[in-house]
Amino acid sequence: MKVIHPFRTEPAGYGRERNILCTLPGLVKHDVDAIALAITEQRSGSVSETFAAQLEQAGVRLVTVESERRLPFKLARRMSEVFEAEKPDIIHSHDYKSDLAMLLAKTGGAVRMNTVHGWCSRNAKERFYEWLNVQCCKRMDAVVVFCEDYKRRLTRRGVPRRLVHVVPVGLDPAVVPREGIDFRKQWGIADDAVVVAQLGRLSKEKHPEAFVQVARNLSQRFSQARFVLIGDGEMREELEQRIKSLDKSNVVIFAGYVRAMADVLDAIDIAVNCSSTEAIPRTVLEAGSAGRPVVATAVGGVPDAIADGKTGILAPPGEVGAIEAGIAKLIQDNELRRQMGIAARERIGTVFSVEACTRRLAGLYGQLLG
Repeated sequence: MKVIHPFRTEPAGYGRERNILCTLPGLVKHDVDAIALAITEQRSGSVSETFAAQLEQAGVRLVTVESERRLPFKLARRMSEVFEAEKPDIIHSHDYKSDLAMLLAKTGGAVRMNTVHGWCSRNAKERFYEWLNVQCCKRMDAVVVFCEDYKRRLTRRGVPRRLVHVVPVGLDPAVVPREGIDFRKQWGIADDAVVVAQLGRLSKEKHPEAFVQVARNLSQRFSQARFVLIGDGEMREELEQRIKSLDKSNVVIFAGYVRAMADVLDAIDIAVNCSSTEAIPRTVLEAGSAGRPVVATAVGGVPDAIADGKTGILAPPGEVGAIEAGIAKLIQDNELRRQMGIAARERIGTVFSVEACTRRLAGLYGQLLG
């Protein structure tokens, strides 16, 4: 079967790109002729050479179309030309703009489906895009979500339950970017320190301010602990000012956006996620795959990825004290960190392996084609 995957490009190393790099090569191994249809925009840039080379090496063809405007009408015409030339059995899109353009395009009778990767809902603009995404879902032949929580969200908003299929995204550790950087040395952190890091955007739904509060409290209790924020975003200046107001500028290290996530995971001991909304965050999967225990809020599909007390520690959303207690427990117990890390690597390597997840997706394609 032939399946085309339309998706908008984004800066190299971001989550959607890594999802594509895991999913499409995995599908090729299940005899799916997978084609990546990259929609390039001026604000997000073109496809990176590394990304294109990795797809080609895996046997995935890459086709690009340009989108100069926010409205998808011209994009729909260009996508129609691709669909007419390729004659796919299934078109599987990966973001609201791709969804809308695909629904407006001439698809030649192909099955139309999409994946809901997750919503942030930080402002009115994003909530409008979220609403638009839901309306597109109602018009698909099938919708893929990564966890049961998002299936409930969609059905509550009127998407027929029969259309929604839970297929977790697989993780291939080989696609986690590595550049050979010694981040402990770069950050000025001793080898024997316990490094605690929150991984993700510095944005409201990720609640980095909760991590800063926890870092302030725990730095007074554990001299061996160092705290790092990995990521960038609109809250960075606010957070830096908050740290400076404490007269302890070294409480939290702001690492900024880091592409080489594999090198980051080598440098840390505990990963943290304080989000109030998630699907299944790739950073949680990557941390587990690297043998790092995660302390995270139990939102969305996070409890699917973390076995509480075995591969990490879950905290109720919004309860900063529970996050702090979980981190403190791991800081002071080296053996517990080691055991949880081993269990996390095993869990991610089985439940969220590319082989397991793409086999389920290929099976869904077969069902849809009857």
